[in-house]
Amino acid sequence: MAEFIAMIRSSTLPLLLAVAPVPAAAQMSPPAAPAAYLDPLRRTLPAGEYARRAAAYELFQRQAAQTILKTSRNPQIRKLAQQLLADHGRGAADLRAAAAKSGIRIDAALSTVEFKQMVAKLGFAAADARDTLYLTQQRAMHERMITIHQDYANAGDQPALKEAAARLAAIEQEHLESIKAADAGVPLPVSVPAPPTP
Repeated sequence: MAEFIAMIRSSTLPLLLAVAPVPAAAQMSPPAAPAAYLDPLRRTLPAGEYARRAAAYELFQRQAAQTILKTSRNPQIRKLAQQLLADHGRGAADLRAAAAKSGIRIDAALSTVEFKQMVAKLGFAAADARDTLYLTQQRAMHERMITIHQDYANAGDQPALKEAAARLAAIEQEHLESIKAADAGVPLPVSVPAPPTP
């Protein structure tokens, strides 16, 4: 009899464990991805950070255009730089007005280390490579800023800044098309081989 009871217990214990309720602590959903894995360009920036980053970018664009206009002899590059200089002057004014409506003050001379380095690199570039470098910088920065402007226009928390971000994103997209067209017409710099040693 004792052997029979022991056999019943051993055979029913796995069934009891299988149907026993799972503790609440064990019913947790999979952990969310750490913030470090999120693309920083895909998160909507806070209003103040967005306004300051966009203002620094507007200043960079004007400085880069002024730098290339001092040296470039390529008509396409000069036309592009003149367009960007004028449009980013208006964009900076639009951004400052929207920021003021949102209670955000922007320093007109605001810049970043990255933008300062890019302008300096452009100024120090060899003459035959400067136009190509300018287009490379412009293409990368316009693609980045289109994303930032669009993200804030879609999910920002300040109405005036959201409207300005939408306008700036549309202008950036037009600029990107102009940059691609200019890029297609600018030849790559040709390296001159060193003369043979006597």
